[in-house]
Amino acid sequence: MLNPAAPNEAIAAIAGHTSSDLAEAILYNRQRLLDCPDILYRLNSNPNLNDRLRAQIREIEAEHSGAGKQSYSTRAGESQDLAPNAETPYVEGGLWDEKLALDSIPSELAAGEGTIFERLARMSVPQKIRCALHGTREVRALLIRDPTKDVARSVLKSPKLTEAEVVAFSAMRNISDDILRLIAGSKEWTASYNVVFNLVKNPKTPVYISQKMLARLHRRDLVLLSNDRGIPEAIRRNAQRLAKQRSGGG
Repeated sequence: MLNPAAPNEAIAAIAGHTSSDLAEAILYNRQRLLDCPDILYRLNSNPNLNDRLRAQIREIEAEHSGAGKQSYSTRAGESQDLAPNAETPYVEGGLWDEKLALDSIPSELAAGEGTIFERLARMSVPQKIRCALHGTREVRALLIRDPTKDVARSVLKSPKLTEAEVVAFSAMRNISDDILRLIAGSKEWTASYNVVFNLVKNPKTPVYISQKMLARLHRRDLVLLSNDRGIPEAIRRNAQRLAKQRSGGG
């Protein structure tokens, strides 16, 4: 999925039936999607995609159409002003041939330069932390799953982090329960109903956290959870109990 040498036709052939995690990896390569619209078309028909990924596809389609069309293969210094200033962080240490503003990192740079994923894989922990704090949304989406706790935690400290991203993180089943605990412990983030629902539905969320949050859910969502075999049995039973208690209300 992330290999820039992989032919577009091969990616398109599996886009319609791959898992949601691998579909997300396909969406990281915006230049490939621009070059081969058939990939997006097939992703749209994939029954395994969740609402978050479908919303991301709609967002990409809007970017690729008409006046919104943009290229994601810009090289550092090409058609962008990368002059350093107090608010533009840079990653240093020879990883790039030229200093590249983190906000300008495209999903896929020109052939030979490597993808964001490949670049992050070669970074030291301090460099990753800096990217987590000041990088793009795509960089944060990768680093939130980093096995080094300090790196993943730094994503949650980013001043650029949005509620939509936290909603997405709370639904991820491939991030650490440590991150889910941090999200659950934030009054700001758990003010979002979608975050609370995703945390309860996420089997990686510690059971004691999910139990506390069940009472905040609407009856219709409690009914959904009571039939969800993918969550812990204790959560499912309690969701069923609460749904019955509220059967007379909305």
